[in-house]
Amino acid sequence: MNSEREERAATPADPLEGIDRRIAGLTAWLSENAPFCDIDQNHLDGSSVEQAYWHYGYLIALRDVRALIARLAKGS
Repeated sequence: MNSEREERAATPADPLEGIDRRIAGLTAWLSENAPFCDIDQNHLDGSSVEQAYWHYGYLIALRDVRALIARLAKGS
């Protein structure tokens, strides 16, 4: 995975290109390292550790997208 600093340095002019690149990278990583994720779906089990981590990951993703939009709004 790329570091946040590397991601910022490589931010393309089109923000969707950067997001698409992240999606492709994460999809490849999951396919190689955790192919069971598509089947198991343990994050759907109420009060499970997997559910907590899924929500945490989603929170981080929302923060990342918000930061990207804020940077674009400032023109940087």
